[in-house]
Amino acid sequence: MSIFFTQEAIFHSPGQAPAVIICSPEILLFPLEIESVSVRIRMKRLGRKGRPFYRLCAIDQRSPRDGRVLEELGHYDPMCRETDARAILKGERIDYWVSVGAQPSENVQILIKKYGTNGTHLAAQQEALTRLGRTKVAKAQA
Repeated sequence: MSIFFTQEAIFHSPGQAPAVIICSPEILLFPLEIESVSVRIRMKRLGRKGRPFYRLCAIDQRSPRDGRVLEELGHYDPMCRETDARAILKGERIDYWVSVGAQPSENVQILIKKYGTNGTHLAAQQEALTRLGRTKVAKAQA
């Protein structure tokens, strides 16, 4: 293991994970192992057999699909007859988790693009929710 010291940074040898630490010349820094917890925004399956229901959750990447969640960010009901009323998202909280580095799964990324804060289908979603009679949800999202 070879470590090269300069005034600007400490570089690890190629056999280790690459790391650059900016420091002043007066301070001697030792390489630290920093473990970052990767947060994913993904769907947690609920419901019975043949009747799926999903919750969108911020969850540790290492947790199982239906494991402990950090925060619930909305829900998705694929059995709803109105296509645009299937997903109800908490846009502000999703924006927060994405801003701190959470990575949405592929399916969740599509839902965020359609029904997130600046979604492409928000007007159609409001109309679908009012047709279904879910006025409380429609008013809360407006």
